[in-house]
Amino acid sequence: MFSGLQRIILFALAFVSHRVYSTPLRVREWFLIRILRQSSSYRVVKDDISSQADKIAILVVYPRSPMFDSVKRSITLLKNQGISVVLIVNANSSMPSWVDAFKPEVDTLLIRPNIGRDFGAYQSGINFLKNKGTYKKVTELFLLNDSVYYTPISLTKLNDFIALQKPWKSFFLNFQYKIHAQSFFLSFGREVLDSQAFEKFWNKYYPTSIRRRVVVKGELRLTEYLLNSGFRVTPFVNSQIIEEALDHDLMSPSEELSALGEFFYSPSVAAESKIEGRQRIELIREILDNKNPTHHLGLFTTRSLGVPLKMDIVMRGYASIGSVRECLIAASVPTLEVEDCLAEMSSRGTEATGYGITKVWKTFGFE
Repeated sequence: MFSGLQRIILFALAFVSHRVYSTPLRVREWFLIRILRQSSSYRVVKDDISSQADKIAILVVYPRSPMFDSVKRSITLLKNQGISVVLIVNANSSMPSWVDAFKPEVDTLLIRPNIGRDFGAYQSGINFLKNKGTYKKVTELFLLNDSVYYTPISLTKLNDFIALQKPWKSFFLNFQYKIHAQSFFLSFGREVLDSQAFEKFWNKYYPTSIRRRVVVKGELRLTEYLLNSGFRVTPFVNSQIIEEALDHDLMSPSEELSALGEFFYSPSVAAESKIEGRQRIELIREILDNKNPTHHLGLFTTRSLGVPLKMDIVMRGYASIGSVRECLIAASVPTLEVEDCLAEMSSRGTEATGYGITKVWKTFGFE
């Protein structure tokens, strides 16, 4: 753990050094975005979406084989709710096989250059719907990406929340850095879509591929715009649903360590032989109100509530490969698929991976 002054110094070092390091990428992106207009270009492979579709999901993927089954489940989850799916593929070498596989499963399929990560593709999808004349007829717009892993139990446990009518929904509300609704699952009702704040955000958004800028200029800023306009987000994971789950489903040791690990270093907690009922609830409330619950509570919410698991949970140091394997098996993921998913997570490294300035960048979310 760093002291307040140490964190300030290290953050300043990370900010300046990463800005210098990323300058060639930023210059290249500026040329592709501002001069060649590639970020706003796309190729329509299929467009069978009904002109009367009132609930539409924009699902963004970057093809890689370990994520195939997860993406297929997310499409099934949406289609089971009568939601039309616009699949946007950020192109890479694996794209042709994914296009062939998913073309029959979705209503519309677009291919675009891999510029701007998920928010750049969301922007393209919204512009596509506007150009098509469908956008104004939408009563609920969903935005999803493939940075999380959907399990078989997601198909049964998330239906009520998907169907819930609220102006603005997300799976998690994250209080790390600043409050923000996380972008791997968002939904917006007509009142939000018609708001000046929502329109202003997408009209001004610059589709960078630099991770931290996507978080700050994307997730954080969109949340800020909507909150300042009087909208309130409804997260699926909150203290009530966690407490209700814990009434009949206790955390496993690995889930408790992932959720509460840093609190074991607190003298008041370390003196106890184990964390008991009320204390556990209070610590979980502190996580929900002050931390990133997708990491701290990821294992438990995936196994118990069917929430998709963040693919960076190992890299960020909140779970081990073994604990993720245990979680996915408990969530009914087939064994071979589990191993493919773990291979994808392992390829990103762990909290111990990296050294020097790259480790500092990872600590503060620049990589």
